[in-house]
Amino acid sequence: MAVLLSKNANTVAGELLSDVVENTGLTRVSAGSKCRTLLEAVSKQMGRLYTKMDVDLVQSFLSGATGKYLDFFGELLNKSRFGRSNASITSTQKNIKFYVATGNFGTINGGNSILLPSGTVISSISGSSGVTYKLTYSTILSATDDIQYVAAEAAQGGDKGNIGKGKLVYHNFNGYTDHLSNTLLVTNEAEIQTGQELETDDNYRYRLANSVVASEQANETSIRLAALSTPGVADVIIQPYYRGIGTYDLVVQSISLVCPDGLVSAIQESVNIVSALGVCPVVKKPLETGCSVQVKVYLNKIITETEATTIISDIQRILSNYINNLNIGQSLIINDMVKSVMQVSSNIKDIGTSSKPFEKIYIYKQSELSDGKTRLELTQNYVPLENERVIIETDEVTGDPITVTIEA
Repeated sequence: MAVLLSKNANTVAGELLSDVVENTGLTRVSAGSKCRTLLEAVSKQMGRLYTKMDVDLVQSFLSGATGKYLDFFGELLNKSRFGRSNASITSTQKNIKFYVATGNFGTINGGNSILLPSGTVISSISGSSGVTYKLTYSTILSATDDIQYVAAEAAQGGDKGNIGKGKLVYHNFNGYTDHLSNTLLVTNEAEIQTGQELETDDNYRYRLANSVVASEQANETSIRLAALSTPGVADVIIQPYYRGIGTYDLVVQSISLVCPDGLVSAIQESVNIVSALGVCPVVKKPLETGCSVQVKVYLNKIITETEATTIISDIQRILSNYINNLNIGQSLIINDMVKSVMQVSSNIKDIGTSSKPFEKIYIYKQSELSDGKTRLELTQNYVPLENERVIIETDEVTGDPITVTIEA
């Protein structure tokens, strides 16, 4: 907190003593005297008062206001704080789907369509527990279809309803002929990260500080705020004139590891509102380039199997965090990775060799000619494109993206 007016109790006491000695006939002001005792009692109260005045004064400026005082600024600017919201998904975002492994929905229901009622529970753990979602409206699974996307909302509030890819695999619906065989399946094809807690003071203050400029619309501030106000967005990169005059592209960095298609659609709707007539914005995912690592660690002494497991787990975690926390366009620096590994345990003597600390670092780039990826071995720092983000490789075929071996 900035100190604007504060005087502590000792400063106040000194000023009071000087004033008494200079302007009154009282001369006995030594420690323990009645005059000194009274002045010290008053100075303590005045010191608390100065502190309270400082706090109140700081809260009267946007830069220092917090909590309800920051909300008062929001009322003046007609900008409310974003409240706590549940994670949700629409059917058009094509994420949560009901499907059958073979045949179609008619196959498992005597040739008839299936009616999923509103409120049907989808969950991450059997028995309608774990993270749970409920269908927001009734949906018909046509007898001739084998896949149907649905709209649902998390039962848990805030970010507690956010969930990773492929985790919602249970449901409580049994209103079809073959329900004893559990042939009606469900899953979510992408992460859901739209649930959010009450907006923090820092985020709210940023929006308020830029609200006047943003209210003009059709400028960079209004576009950025429109994108950042969408739940699930960590940051955006604006690329002016990317496709020529009258265009701009917006590259999204999501909170989740892989940017969901639904998030891109939601941001597109938001920025369309604040873009000028004749300007064509396009919101897109970053180029998501995977990365896997193989490292051999040399220790100072022989350790137990449990200790080795802990070190391996910690190295995998710290390298995953390093890679996944790289921003769009941020380089992967091998020396930074080495430092991260060496800090895991004091028992780590070295990794790899002096010329090659990591046995293998692979980069997986999306092929322009197919749906597959091309794997390239990295021999130096990797500098991505301005719209490229390096993340841990998620292709299940490659196995564990970070492999650690230990030698004593």
